[in-house]
Amino acid sequence: MRICLIQNKANPGLLSPNIKDHKRFIDTVSAQEPDLIVFSELSLTGYEPSLAKELALLPDSKELDIFQDLSDRHQTRIAVGLPIQCGSGVQIGLALFQPGLQRIFGAKNHLHSDEDPFFVKGANLPILEVQGKRIAFAICYELSVSQHAQAASDASADIYLASVAKTSEGVKSAYERLSHIAQSLSLTTLMVNAIGPADNFHCAGQSAAWNSHGQLLGSLGSDRSGALILNTETGEAQRLPLEKDISAE
Repeated sequence: MRICLIQNKANPGLLSPNIKDHKRFIDTVSAQEPDLIVFSELSLTGYEPSLAKELALLPDSKELDIFQDLSDRHQTRIAVGLPIQCGSGVQIGLALFQPGLQRIFGAKNHLHSDEDPFFVKGANLPILEVQGKRIAFAICYELSVSQHAQAASDASADIYLASVAKTSEGVKSAYERLSHIAQSLSLTTLMVNAIGPADNFHCAGQSAAWNSHGQLLGSLGSDRSGALILNTETGEAQRLPLEKDISAE
């Protein structure tokens, strides 16, 4: 299986330019025939908690139709981050699109305390099975919650994949944590981060993958858009540079 992590800089609070960037990146990496493409936390809007209420989308929003079209066209699965409007408020969501299937949604279940004023808890995406491998999804702070990774292991996951928005210090901690999860639970682990401004901090990229022994297989830099494509069978991690359309900024 080939998992593609897309690391990019969001246009804060601007849905249309971000969708345009997502489409271009998906079209570019599709030549590598990935089985799953994953973007960072709240990738469609940028990580902007104070703007989330006005930016939140409903699950059936027409703006998301493009991702189903891309999934069908390229015959791949696509996961994007977005604020989701639900009955009790706004959730930090992850939308999954699969060829020929209805879109499904998960949301961050373990919120960081500074997210409580803006978001409500949701239920994570269910385990995704691809080519006999079981993938469990985490959203940022959840990778720091020990019972979250343990629950993935208990559900017979093979892969633990975290979509995040983290600073350089946060990335350092996440590297240590994901290596530990990989080694202690025998899981392949991955992290996809954004780059550039977010809320009141700066996302530090360095999206990465570890094997089930906790060894780093590959990573991206801290300040450039790019894709990291992991072949889970061989352990090979391929880096692919991605150009950002400056007209969208």
